[in-house]
Amino acid sequence: MFQDMSQLFGFRVGPTDLHRQLQTYCLAKSPLYDPVQGFERLRAGHPEWQTTSVDWSMIISYLARREQYDRAVTVWNDMLEYGVRPETSLRSTMVQVYLAAEKPAEAIVQVQELAREEPKLGIDTLTTTVEGLCRLAENRKLDNNLTNELDTLSSHLRKALDSSRQAGTDSSAWQALLHCEAIVNGPAHALQTAKKACKPGLLGSSAVCMLLRLHVDELNDLQSSDEALELLDRVQTAADPKRTIKVDDNAYSTLMLGLLNKSEAQGDTHLLSSDDGNGGTLEQLRAPPSPNQIHEAQNLYNHVRALGVAATPLLVKPLLTAYCDAFLPSLPSAMKLVRDMLDHRSSSTSVSRRSKDARASTIEMTTMQPVLDACIKLKDLSSARDLLSRLYDAKIPIHAKDKAHLIRRLITIATSWPEAFTIYRSLMRFPSPTGARGLDFHGYHSVLSTFTTLSFPSYPAAPPEDLLSILVDMRSTTTPPTCSTYTLLLDYYAKLAIPSYLGVHLTHEHLKRDTSLEPDLPLINALMNAYNWVGEPAMVVAIWDNLLATRQGVDGVTLSVVFDTAGRHGLLSLARRAVRDGKGVMSKGAWDSWLECLARCGRLEEAVEVAFGEMRRTLLREAMEKGTLPDQDGGLTVNELLMRSSQAAVRDRQGQVVGPDAKTLSTLLKFAARERDRRKRQAGMPLLTGPTTAASTARSKGTSIWHTLRARIREDFSWLYPQVKHIGEDTPV
Repeated sequence: MFQDMSQLFGFRVGPTDLHRQLQTYCLAKSPLYDPVQGFERLRAGHPEWQTTSVDWSMIISYLARREQYDRAVTVWNDMLEYGVRPETSLRSTMVQVYLAAEKPAEAIVQVQELAREEPKLGIDTLTTTVEGLCRLAENRKLDNNLTNELDTLSSHLRKALDSSRQAGTDSSAWQALLHCEAIVNGPAHALQTAKKACKPGLLGSSAVCMLLRLHVDELNDLQSSDEALELLDRVQTAADPKRTIKVDDNAYSTLMLGLLNKSEAQGDTHLLSSDDGNGGTLEQLRAPPSPNQIHEAQNLYNHVRALGVAATPLLVKPLLTAYCDAFLPSLPSAMKLVRDMLDHRSSSTSVSRRSKDARASTIEMTTMQPVLDACIKLKDLSSARDLLSRLYDAKIPIHAKDKAHLIRRLITIATSWPEAFTIYRSLMRFPSPTGARGLDFHGYHSVLSTFTTLSFPSYPAAPPEDLLSILVDMRSTTTPPTCSTYTLLLDYYAKLAIPSYLGVHLTHEHLKRDTSLEPDLPLINALMNAYNWVGEPAMVVAIWDNLLATRQGVDGVTLSVVFDTAGRHGLLSLARRAVRDGKGVMSKGAWDSWLECLARCGRLEEAVEVAFGEMRRTLLREAMEKGTLPDQDGGLTVNELLMRSSQAAVRDRQGQVVGPDAKTLSTLLKFAARERDRRKRQAGMPLLTGPTTAASTARSKGTSIWHTLRARIREDFSWLYPQVKHIGEDTPV
């Protein structure tokens, strides 16, 4: 519609129209509309448009709300290059952006610019800057110069608070000031300041939590629940002497972590961290807690619950994690805590509850992960299924990525295929927070890969109807199976200890019904190889003939499969046609398969001649023509390379041997030893069952193809002879 204004109806598009169109981009909910790109298109399409700070501020604020701070900085730099002078409000926004992006020096520059533009810095700017710098200081991300800037700004903030009665009632400013004093002078000094300067009722629960959290040494030294409550009482006495603040789950969670976290490896790092002032995320416990620590934390939990504090995930998670991370996890105790959380969530589903309460009762899989980890550690599948059943009944959503992760881990402790697929189906029925169905492609593929690694004594192979049902699930979503998916399943069923014809056949049937998929060459190779392994050479021949008839490209792997099939089933004429038709794509692996095919079909002498002649010469010539040889060999002729390959290996730029190698000659020696023993059995002679002696070699000289081949290797590949000379000596192959 915006484009039609000028293109169809001839309306003149002015700055106001462009600004409103930009506003539309920022308000659009669809991810297809990226305001940054839309802004670029508008400027390119209307070069006469003189953008203002308001236009740029709209984009930067949009990115800041979505925590895309690096992009916001990029847009800011573009604006400066564009020559637009930023307004004060935009500079204030950039202070927040730079602090969130952990670029305090740049934030200080903007604060200094604001100080030049205004008679004095506003209390909001000072509060934001001091609080942001304090967070960075907690994480040791301020140098001495920036620490001095923090001290200066906190002094300005204190003066601003003391300058008027109205400013002195700003609770956020006081909290930022106390935060700074706790970091610079210690938490005890901050408590004294709070006791002397703050009016009763000025600070809230977030300030109590902040002051409590910064008592790092005291928290690390807690030995009992009584000591934890005494520490909380000291903080409350300073910040809330009249006890008007209701201590929330965040404060008690902080105390619980203090009781549980006794790792001596902490050094001077902080015990806790939070992502916002309203009860952020907690760091993982650094070491498994002792039984006494868990006991004291449980006592504190019981006391808190008796006070009427709800069993929110924030309150429960430290103790829940402790029970699950213990040397011997206590699943019954952990499940009791889970039931407390779910009961609280169920009782707090009233329509009238506040959004903050709703967020506090939200249970995410990160909270439940320790319990599932403990189930896996103890191989307690029944407890895991009980937990999943409770979560499903409580309508707890699980992200697709988490579903795939849980499926992969839980099926590894299943004791049968029905159990494993029951786990898969139970997790797949969970709703997703985004409303998306199923998994993404990586999730499906990783789950299939994990299934193919399982094996149970009663039935080693996964039932095809169950494994292939995952393909049906994939087709019902936006991530249908790909060629690599079918290749994975064909390789699995073909390479079992006992290859599964049913698995290969049903996978092929699914592939034929997948009309939207165009098979690639690796998939065709896998299909041919699968039928080869399950003893169906007719299918291999049919697919090969179809490739030739439709003039589809083949590669060395295709030829290797054809040669292997021909060798196993005596189809030498098929193999010879394949050599003729695929001459241009004969790789080293294909040559090896061709030699093995000849040997299996009773043409061992021919295989030896091919290895020492055509294969050797062809691979050297192709390497020379393709320029894959090192520079020192690039100027040699084929004959010179042949002579050189008799004394030392000729290698390409990747270090691979060009021509027959130890694998090639080992295969020929094994078949030669088999032929040697076959002829001796026919002649009624005893078989050689140990290393050859000079006498035995002399007796066999001229009659054993194995001895003849060894002698030829010693003569033509002297550098390879030590690696293969013992092949076929000890026992018949």
